[in-house]
Amino acid sequence: MRADLQRLVREHGGGYRSARHLAARLEAASGERLRGSAGARLARELHAYTAATRTHMRREEDVFYAQSLDALEHGDWAALGSEAVPDDPMQDRAGLAAAYPALAARLALPQREISAARSRAAADLAWTVDVAATLRRGMERLVDAYGELLHDAGHLVVAQVKALCAARSPLALAQTAGPAAARSYRFATRCVTLPPRIVLESAREVAAVARQAATRRR
Repeated sequence: MRADLQRLVREHGGGYRSARHLAARLEAASGERLRGSAGARLARELHAYTAATRTHMRREEDVFYAQSLDALEHGDWAALGSEAVPDDPMQDRAGLAAAYPALAARLALPQREISAARSRAAADLAWTVDVAATLRRGMERLVDAYGELLHDAGHLVVAQVKALCAARSPLALAQTAGPAAARSYRFATRCVTLPPRIVLESAREVAAVARQAATRRR
C-alpha cells in the first residue's frame, strides 16, 4: 500500500495549496467581481476543488481508514481522539457552530458505518462487501452529479431569463443569442459527458476490486 499512501500524501499537499489559493481569492474578491465572469471562473474552480476533495476522501476510506479499522485497537482510537490539533477548526465545536451552524449540526450526527470497511469474514463474503461498497460509492457520485446538474440547470434558466428581460430592443435581443447558445451548449455537454464518465470510473473501480479479490483467493 506504500504507493497508495504516497499518492494520498501528495494530494494532501496539493489540496492544501489549492485551498489557500482559493481562500485568498475569495477574501480579496468584492461582491461586484463575484457577480461577473471572474466570479464564474472562481465558482468553477471551487466546484472542481470540491469534486477532487470528495474523490480524495473516498480514496482515503478505501486505502487508509478501512485498513485502520482492522489494525487499530480500542486504546489506539482513544489515544488518537485525545490528541488536539491546534489549527483544526473542527476541534473548536463552539466556534464552528457559531460560524457554520448547518455544518456543525451535520458533523454532530452519529457515524454509524464506514462505507469502505472490510469484513473479517470469508474471502467470498469480503469480495461481496467490497463490491457492494464500491457500487454504492459509484451510485453516490452519480446522484451527486445529477444533483449538481439539476442545480446548474436552475442557474441556467435564471441566467437566460435575465438576459432576455434585459434586452430592450430587437438588436439587443439578437445580441443575447450568442451568449445564450454558448451557455446552453456548455450545460448540454456536461449533461452528456459527466454521468457516463462517472459510470465508467465506477465500472473500473469494481473491476479493480474484483481483481484484488481474485488475487487474495489464490
